[in-house]
Amino acid sequence: MKTVTKIYYFSPDQFNYFESWLGDMARQGLFLKEQKAFTCVFEVGEPAERKYRVIPEDITSISREERSMYEEAGWTYVYSKGLSVFCNEDPEATELFTDVESWRARTRKYRTGRISGFSILFTLWTIYITLSALKTDNDWKLNSAHDLDIEVLVLITAVICVVALITHLVCDIKGIRDFLGATKNSAIEHDAPYRKVMNRGRLSYATIIIMLATVVVFAYYSWDGGVLDLKDSLAYEDPNLVRYCEFDENTWNTYYDQITGKDDTGEYSCDYFINTERTLIRKWTHESLSIDAWDPDGESEDYRIIAYYSMEYSEFNDSNTAEKFMEEDIAYDSTWNNDSAKEKKPEDIRIDHADVDYAGYFSTKDPRIGGNQTLYLRKGKKLIEVYYTGDKDLRSEVDEFAAKLQ
Repeated sequence: MKTVTKIYYFSPDQFNYFESWLGDMARQGLFLKEQKAFTCVFEVGEPAERKYRVIPEDITSISREERSMYEEAGWTYVYSKGLSVFCNEDPEATELFTDVESWRARTRKYRTGRISGFSILFTLWTIYITLSALKTDNDWKLNSAHDLDIEVLVLITAVICVVALITHLVCDIKGIRDFLGATKNSAIEHDAPYRKVMNRGRLSYATIIIMLATVVVFAYYSWDGGVLDLKDSLAYEDPNLVRYCEFDENTWNTYYDQITGKDDTGEYSCDYFINTERTLIRKWTHESLSIDAWDPDGESEDYRIIAYYSMEYSEFNDSNTAEKFMEEDIAYDSTWNNDSAKEKKPEDIRIDHADVDYAGYFSTKDPRIGGNQTLYLRKGKKLIEVYYTGDKDLRSEVDEFAAKLQ
């Protein structure tokens, strides 16, 4: 039999509007077959008068005795998915429910389940947003510049949920009043005019779809780049980077065959790549090179870093975010892999340089810790961070890096 699928724009607990709509569809020759997440599937037939009623319980929760009573009154079971739908070909048929209190008891139980689900969701969002205003002593610090990207998306998602909840509540004010007992003496309403409610539902759907599409489009254009392969990294050009081949040309030339993979004898381990990224808060480019001497047979624990170089160039949306981001990196880098080290602040490592807003430097004794010299330079919303192990002193090379911030 031919079927037609239509979107329905009612909240699941707007029973009276849903019933009215199904009756209208029957008069157009469309008879409910099944209900899905946001659509109803109708079988196509000859137009007819049908009275539809919804019981806010799954069919498995309705006793055999109760179903037999409905069948004797001419009510035919149609479909169930959380809600049970019955129909009757007699427009004057006896109602399934005539007692207001028993009807309210069933609707209250159903709506409580739905409200509880929303409450749990919003409780989780509230906890997250509340904690986001706090700082912790753990590695993961809420309300940090590093977490701004994900927090923005979380807030956007929360807004969507808020809109969905408000829409759900506003569209069924009478149902809420019934749930709260404000309509204690009122009659059970069926076959209510549904078109205004449907139009509000269309508007709600459109709002949520637009917001979701905005998130998707925004995310698509905000997250790009990634780690380039060796060939692309070698060919990559960026005027904001001080490339290692320029910074330490002698070491680069000495180990060029190992870096490019031409020499794969296993005497050295080399890792070279360029990483690019654009997020909600910054554009970021990163060059990384590590050259290690190692024992491929694993017979010796000797491990020697020949060279390590990591330069990160970031351009943030504003200078305040850049400053906070740098401050967090200094605190993290100064204690990384060294629990006994004291966390450093920008003023603890400041060095003088006239051409930038801030310059900082510190070194460690262990060259294995991702570069034993670290340099930070910031000018406005631009930030350079350099991690280096080698023969040069980064403090004598500040001008070369600072020029990239001009």
